[in-house]
Amino acid sequence: MKTGRNAPCSCGSGMKYKKCCGTGTTGEARTDDRQQINIPYVMSKAWAHYQSGDLNNAASQYRRILDLQPHYADALFHLGLVYIKQVRYDDAISVLNRAIKKNSKDYRYYNALGHAYNELRRPIQAIGFLNRAIKLNPNSGSAYLNRGNALKDMQDTKNALADYSKARSLDPSLVLAQTNYLYVLNFSNT
Repeated sequence: MKTGRNAPCSCGSGMKYKKCCGTGTTGEARTDDRQQINIPYVMSKAWAHYQSGDLNNAASQYRRILDLQPHYADALFHLGLVYIKQVRYDDAISVLNRAIKKNSKDYRYYNALGHAYNELRRPIQAIGFLNRAIKLNPNSGSAYLNRGNALKDMQDTKNALADYSKARSLDPSLVLAQTNYLYVLNFSNT
């Protein structure tokens, strides 16, 4: 069901939808409204939308920030995550590359970029970015999981199993690492 413009915003801000998440969605945003946004607040609101599965409103909020600050690396990164969830991998790769140009020290950017390349079944490119993510943060279980997926796609069973095992040891909550480990182990023995 569509939120009415004068109804309270579903993000919980207490503001009317037209002054909050509805700003800019129809191209009606006034310049003075856009220049007064509180970026940390809009980032947290966009993240809440992302976590609740409201990807269109999340993307709208990240783009709202990027309209004012086109090179804001964290907004680019989070917009890339939205695009990955929306299966818009080429768009994700584009904004994640822009994020890396602004901040080449954040392992999360490389990890997300590697994930996007994995989804496009381009494991060689994925591994390059995931190696960089692991170099920047050797304790990232998700980077090892993603690299394990790329190695699995390349039929490098030994190294895929090692990465899944490392991912599980670093972050036991990564159930997919365990599942993929068992999958590869099962199929490598057949």
